[in-house]
Amino acid sequence: MSEERFSVGRRTFLSLTGLGAAGATGAAGGTGPTDGTAETRALSTPRRGHTTESTYYVGTEAPTDASRNEFFYDTGTGEVFYHDGFGWHPFAGGETVIDVAAIQRAEGVTDDDEAFEIAYNRARDGDTILFRGESGSEPREYELAETHTISKSLTLRSANAELVRTSSVPSPAVFFRGGGLRGSPVAVTRTVAPGESRVSVADTGPFAVGDTVHLRNRENHTYAGQYALQFAAVVAVDGDELVLDCNAVFEFPTGEAYVQPVDLLDGPTVENLTMRGPSDDGVYDMFKMQWVRGGTFRGTRVDRYTRLGFYFLDCWDCTWDGVEATNAVRFGGGEGEPVKAVQSFGVTARDVTVRNCRRGIDIGHGTSKVHVENPRIERARVVGVGHHENGSGAPTRKLHGAETTVVGGSIHAEGTCILHQDGEMTVTGTDLLAGNKGLGVEHGEFTARDVTIRSLAGQGGGRAVTLMTYAGAETDFENVHVSGTVRDPTDEFVDDGTVLVAAVDGGPDMRNLHLDLDIDQSAGRFYKLEVNGNLLDGLTVAGRCRSRKSNTAVAFWLPSQAGEIRNMTWTADLLDHGGNGLSFYGPSLVENLRVAGARIDAGTTWAVLFGGGLGTLRNVWITDCHVTSEADTPVEVHCGDGPLWLVDNNLAGYVLDGVPPENREVRGNISTPETV
Repeated sequence: MSEERFSVGRRTFLSLTGLGAAGATGAAGGTGPTDGTAETRALSTPRRGHTTESTYYVGTEAPTDASRNEFFYDTGTGEVFYHDGFGWHPFAGGETVIDVAAIQRAEGVTDDDEAFEIAYNRARDGDTILFRGESGSEPREYELAETHTISKSLTLRSANAELVRTSSVPSPAVFFRGGGLRGSPVAVTRTVAPGESRVSVADTGPFAVGDTVHLRNRENHTYAGQYALQFAAVVAVDGDELVLDCNAVFEFPTGEAYVQPVDLLDGPTVENLTMRGPSDDGVYDMFKMQWVRGGTFRGTRVDRYTRLGFYFLDCWDCTWDGVEATNAVRFGGGEGEPVKAVQSFGVTARDVTVRNCRRGIDIGHGTSKVHVENPRIERARVVGVGHHENGSGAPTRKLHGAETTVVGGSIHAEGTCILHQDGEMTVTGTDLLAGNKGLGVEHGEFTARDVTIRSLAGQGGGRAVTLMTYAGAETDFENVHVSGTVRDPTDEFVDDGTVLVAAVDGGPDMRNLHLDLDIDQSAGRFYKLEVNGNLLDGLTVAGRCRSRKSNTAVAFWLPSQAGEIRNMTWTADLLDHGGNGLSFYGPSLVENLRVAGARIDAGTTWAVLFGGGLGTLRNVWITDCHVTSEADTPVEVHCGDGPLWLVDNNLAGYVLDGVPPENREVRGNISTPETV
C-alpha cells in the first residue's frame, strides 16, 4: 500500500491508494481513498487553529456523527467540507467557510443577528462567514438590527444575499476592531527627521521586538484637530532607541512627539456584500474598521446609508477596492460621507463609485498617504474628493511630507470637486464637473496635470480654480502647478473670475504659482488676483484664454489693493476677446513683470493697462506680443518709476506717460493692419 498526496486548495492530505478499486479524484489532482472510508491523515500545511492530523471522510453523504476538525470529500460534486463541531461548512482554497444559512437550518435559529453571532463565535482567524441565498432565486435578505463587533481576522462574503440595516441607531452594523493603544505614551527624546528609522525614547521598557507602535505629534491620542501620526513595527531595541521597520514620513520633534504600543487587527475583509437601509430618513450606519492593519472593503455596496458607509478610523494600510455607495439618507454635518478615513496612515481608494452624497471620498483629519485611483463621484453636494475641515479654522502644515494622489476618474460636485488643505497633493488626468469649484486649493504643495474642468449647467456663480489663503495659516502658500482645460459652455463661471488667486488679509504670502490652462468661455473674467496687503511672488500664467467678441469683461483683473506682486510672467494668449485685456490697478508694488510672446485680442479698448492706482512699478517687460485692438493706444502705462521695456511688439500705439523717458526703452515695435 503506497501513499499519495491529495490536494484541495492550499491544503495537502496524505492519502492511501489500494483501499478500493475506485479512488476519488481530488479537486486539485491526486487519488483519494475509496468511497465510504475514513482515515486519519497528516496535514502537510496545517492551518492555524487546526491540529496536524484530521479525519477525512469520502462519500456521497456526509456522516452525521463527525467531530470538529474533520473533513468530508463529496465524490459526487468534488466539494470538500469542514466540520466545526456543530455542522459541515464548505472548505476551499485553505479557508473555512461558515454558512449563516446552514447554521439557521441546523440550529432552528430564525433571527439573523443571532445566527450571525453564532457564526462569529465559531469562527477563527482566517475563516469566512458567508451570507447565502438560494441560487436561481431572488437575493435573500438578512436583517441586522444590532451592532456586531468583530475582533477576529475574518472575511465577510455573500452569495445571492443582501444585508438590511433595520435599526435606526448611531452605530455601524458591522464593526471590525483591534485592541487599540496599550499602556501609556512614552516621550520621544530626540527629534526624528523624515527618513530616519531610529526613535530615542524616555523608556524602552514598554516595547519589544515585533510590537507595532503608534508614533504621533501629540501626547494623548485624540480626535480633535490635526497632527501627524504613523504606524511602524519595532525590529530592534538598541539602548534607548527603537529601531523601526520603516522610515519616518514626518518630523517628530522633541517635546511634541510620543510613541505608544498598539494592537491592530490584521487583514479583515468585507467582499461582495450589499447592505442597505430601509426607505425612511433614520440613522443607518453600515461598516466600520478601527485599529486595523490591511483591512479591505472589496466589491461591496451600501445604499441608503446615513453617516458611515465604509469607515476607516485609526487604520494602517487599508483599502477600498471597487466599492459603491449610493443615495445618502441625510446631508447634514457628518452625514452622507460614505467613504471616509480619519487618523489613518496609508489608504488606497481604487475604482470607488459614490452617487448622491455630501462628500465622496473623505480624507479626514490626521489621515495621510492617500492614493485615489479612477474615482467615479456623482452629485457630491460639498466635496467630491478631498480633505475634511480639521477644526483649526485654517489649513495647517502638520502633514507636510505625506502625499495624496488622485489619478484619472471623474468627479461631479455641486460644491468643490477636489479640495486640498494639508500635506502635498497631486492630481493627474481627472475630469471635473464643477458647481462651486473645480479645484479648491487652500494650502500650497499642490500639482494638477492634464485635468479637465467643466461647468455644471444651471449652477451659476462658480469658479474652475480657486487658490486661496486663510488667516492664521501656519506657513506660506507656495508651489502650486495647475495645467489642463476649462470649458464653460453655459456661462456658469461668471463669479468675478474663472480662476481666482486670492491672498486673504492677514493670511500668508503666496509664492511660486504656475497656471497653464486652456480656457474657453463666452462671458466673464478669466483671471482675478487679490493680494490684500500680502506678497504674491512668482506667478506664471500660460496657455490660452478663448473668448468671444460679445464678452466685454476685463480678462485679467487686479483691483486696487495694498500689497506686492513680484516676478510675474504672462505668456497666455487672449483670443477673440471683446473687452479689456490685462488690467493692473493695484497693488502698492509691481516688480519684475513680463508680458511676453502672447497674442492679446482686446476689442475696442486697451490690451495692457497700468492704472493710476498702482504704487511703484519697476522692471516691466512687454516683448514679442501681438496686440489687436480698435483703440489707438492699446498699451497704456500711467504710473511707475521704471525701468520699462516695450520691445518687438506688433501693436497700433501706446501711452507711457507714467514712466520717465530716461527709464524706458522702446524699440522694434511695428503696426500692421491686423493690429487695428
